[in-house]
Amino acid sequence: PADPSSGSQQRAGLVAPAERHLSAERMERVGFRGVVVALLVAAAAAECPNACSGHGNCGDYDMCTCFRNFAGGDCSERVCPFDRAFADNPKGDLDGNEDVSAPTNTMIVGSQVFPYGTTEEFPAMTDSKGNMLSNTAHEYAECSAKGLCDRKRGECHCFTGYEGSACQRTTCPNDCSGHGTCESIRELAAGDASQIYSIWDADRIYGCKCDPGYHGSACEDRSCPVGVDPLYTDSGDVSVHVTTVTFAIFDAFCQEHLEVEPYYLRRQLLSEDQDFIEESASDEAAFATAQRRRLLQTPTTVPIPAPTAVPTTVPT
Repeated sequence: PADPSSGSQQRAGLVAPAERHLSAERMERVGFRGVVVALLVAAAAAECPNACSGHGNCGDYDMCTCFRNFAGGDCSERVCPFDRAFADNPKGDLDGNEDVSAPTNTMIVGSQVFPYGTTEEFPAMTDSKGNMLSNTAHEYAECSAKGLCDRKRGECHCFTGYEGSACQRTTCPNDCSGHGTCESIRELAAGDASQIYSIWDADRIYGCKCDPGYHGSACEDRSCPVGVDPLYTDSGDVSVHVTTVTFAIFDAFCQEHLEVEPYYLRRQLLSEDQDFIEESASDEAAFATAQRRRLLQTPTTVPIPAPTAVPTTVPT
């Protein structure tokens, strides 16, 4: 039979010992689950952004340490090639201490962009004699400061006029138009009387070395034949080798219709035993002028001689 007092005990808020034991186990289960959830939430909160994209290690303060050639908060960006900048600027106060350190003070060592560090001022550089230079530029820069980096592919998109994996050299105009070779300024100087060009841009500035018969910045122009002016005279008081250049017109047709007489036009030069005669040069110039005027005034139509009849044989 049921205990008449059990109902009154339950109504009074009392719990039997067996039921108290079950309630304690239930509370332990709920508490254990809460601890597990809390741990999972804590672990999730400690995860680095995007798990460092698989290109780095997650470290203290939930920060990624990216592998080589990767950058960004989650190491998802590629680093493009570096080379000497054609032009750059001092970086200024990088550490935020309201002071710009000396050019010999290197900072941010070990970063992906500056693995060997950088300076707040222009880097310290020296000339060929070892003298320290001030306000120098051309520090290593991504894409040589002459292009934009494609962070997805890690490739430089160079500005117009520059090329190379790091945009580290200039282009030759129109690829020298197919009439020359694209060479560095160092090579061009060596080919010009063996000169030496060895400053910072010796292998960065390129130009065209044109093939024979072509000239221009892009070797786009043809070169005309070059010779000595037939009317050239040397009026200097210098002894030179005697050279005589002779021109004549012997065409009988021209002589008959253009009234041009054969004439020997001689160039008079200085010699060791004969002085220059200015009157002779004046006479030759006057003759040449008269001949040009006569040719220009000559009618363009020239009479064509009538054909000569050819005798035919009559059969008998």
